Amino acid sequence: MSLPAVIVIDDQPEDLAFVQKALAGEPYQVLAFHSPVKALEYLTLHGADVLLTALNMPEMDGFRILRAVKESAPGCKTIIFAGYGRVEDAVRAIKSGASDFLTKPLNGASIPEMVRNLMVLKRPVGATPGPEKAANRVKGGAKLRAVYDTALAAAKTNFTILLNGETGVGKEVLANIIHENSLRSQQQYVKISCAALSESLIESELFGHEQGAFTGAGKRNVGRFERADKGTLFLDEIGELSHAMQMKLLRVLESHEIERVGGDRAIRVDFRLICATHRDLMQMVTEGKFRQDLYYRVNKIPIYIPALRERKDEIPELAAVFLARARASMQHGPTRLDQQAIEFLQGYKWPGNIRELENTIERACLLAQDTTLHVSDLWWLDSDHSTPKTAVPANDQNVLDTAQRAALQQILDRHMWNFTRAAISLNISRSTLYIKARKFGLVRQNAKAAVDENFSETK
Repeated sequence: MSLPAVIVIDDQPEDLAFVQKALAGEPYQVLAFHSPVKALEYLTLHGADVLLTALNMPEMDGFRILRAVKESAPGCKTIIFAGYGRVEDAVRAIKSGASDFLTKPLNGASIPEMVRNLMVLKRPVGATPGPEKAANRVKGGAKLRAVYDTALAAAKTNFTILLNGETGVGKEVLANIIHENSLRSQQQYVKISCAALSESLIESELFGHEQGAFTGAGKRNVGRFERADKGTLFLDEIGELSHAMQMKLLRVLESHEIERVGGDRAIRVDFRLICATHRDLMQMVTEGKFRQDLYYRVNKIPIYIPALRERKDEIPELAAVFLARARASMQHGPTRLDQQAIEFLQGYKWPGNIRELENTIERACLLAQDTTLHVSDLWWLDSDHSTPKTAVPANDQNVLDTAQRAALQQILDRHMWNFTRAAISLNISRSTLYIKARKFGLVRQNAKAAVDENFSETK
């Protein structure tokens, strides 16, 4: 089998020799060219796996080379390097199809690492090197398997990954799996949510601070960037960062250096970044709410996780897993779902996605009185989020209403008709519980006033 081919183009002899030397110990066939035209002629005839090229050359600049590579060898990955690093050039290069952008003077250690990452990405799906952790494999449907195949291939690189999808689809779970199957799996895995902290607090959490940096800073704090050194940093809800924090994050990604708040020295950090968001970052870029240069930095490997309503074939398997988990935790509850319950779950739109499904199964398991979970045990789900296809047939509605009424009656009796406690046990609001009770005409015997008194608490 022939070695993977790497083409290097630079009209500066010393820089060309430097890149050749940096790749000398790697298992590649390295082909060096002073002339972009001759390099492209070779690429057209023989192909290559990775191409590294200088940006500014008199015969042909890097952007023209990118266009030519896209036409003659679309499978070839390209790295651009320039004598001066302008953000505009980096953004334009990435938008034009470059896989990465480097600035001179070049770093001899980063070049082979970057090429290795690109070689891994060129492997076909299913050819990811190394044994993946069996516990992390999820069967699912075709859409989920495609997501996991991409994630597991990307895990073997050091590229930044952007996970996108609605709230509750499992972005954090996927980030965990990527780290566990990565080259950094034995190192620190650090997480932070950008939505959970104020701007001043998130700066201190990310960068750390020195003692006395601000009021209340009684001792030095090591930030998440430092704690993730040699490991992985998971930045959840990156779309919530302010413009100022976006700029600071961009500088870290470009320089791999930070300064603690109140500090006066640069600290080198080496971490792999995984980002997640439920927002459309490209739309935010258009609206001026997210920096375009940062977007192209974090969007090296984008992975979209479809909503649960787009993966209905996975719902029976997921529901069964959650049911078994809930039963094991509670030491009681149903052991299976009947077909009508499964069809109802598949017809529901799941605005809260997998997280909502898990909570629903847990609650149903708690309340169910049979060894089988029936559709009547899911009575609190909002019918507005169900499709007509799986709605309960009209001739069965009376049976369903009777079952739901009985279940609600039992819960209220159990809590002595205290609507607050009953609502907490069901994880719904008191007003929703009252509306349900009123719908079914439920009133405690000889104590209608007690119901009205409870309802007054909800106003």
